[in-house]
Amino acid sequence: LIPIRELVDVEPARGPQEIRRENQQREIVVSANLQGAKLSQVVPAINAAIKQVRLPDGYQIVFGGEQEEMSKSFQSLILALGLAVLLTYMIMAAQFESLMHPFLVMLTLPMGAAGAFVSLWLGGQTLNVMAIIGMVVLVGLVVDDAIVEIDFINQLRRGGKGLRDSVVVGCMTRLRAILMASLDTVAGLIPMALGLERGSELLKPLGIVVAGGLLFSTLLTLVLIPVVYEAVEASKERRGIGVHAGIIAETAAEVVKP
Repeated sequence: LIPIRELVDVEPARGPQEIRRENQQREIVVSANLQGAKLSQVVPAINAAIKQVRLPDGYQIVFGGEQEEMSKSFQSLILALGLAVLLTYMIMAAQFESLMHPFLVMLTLPMGAAGAFVSLWLGGQTLNVMAIIGMVVLVGLVVDDAIVEIDFINQLRRGGKGLRDSVVVGCMTRLRAILMASLDTVAGLIPMALGLERGSELLKPLGIVVAGGLLFSTLLTLVLIPVVYEAVEASKERRGIGVHAGIIAETAAEVVKP
């Protein structure tokens, strides 16, 4: 047996305590805990510092841990939000038997989103995972008022009323029902939005988004949706009269032609 000292020269040196790999790539983990700051405030500062670092070829800096999970959650929730909007439109198109009226109803979505962002800003909250979940919930809530309003207007028009009379009567008749349905939902979400109980901070952004977005969209729905509905339907009626008059003129010309 030959001792290993006869074959090699031993020289003390520094090296890594462990070698970590992920997806067959070497990695070094730099970890830290937050104290007195939010992740959404720290990550932009870290990104600004990373931009000033010149890395050698083949090196890159990526986030892991909570930030990585949050990014994946955001992507999944954005996909869920898009699917919610698409499915809502498909259901309304089947119920209204029209492609235009669901678009009018979907105008409430940007109004609800605007109210949600304003509410988050007023409440001192950031756009986090729970806020995105609240927006997914908001998709199914904010369209209810517009559906009730437009469906009743369509019923009046099928009963023989004119466009302007149907819009006016429909809005006046459904005003109380829309306000009652929206305000009692908002009232039920106030405790969640205030977050008074211990441990309720997690659900606080969800309550703020749903309550603020629903209240904001309801107020604008009562004004904007009837105006847009009347403008679109009046334009359709004018185009229909123009096409009808053209057909009559062509037919008359063919009749009187020698």
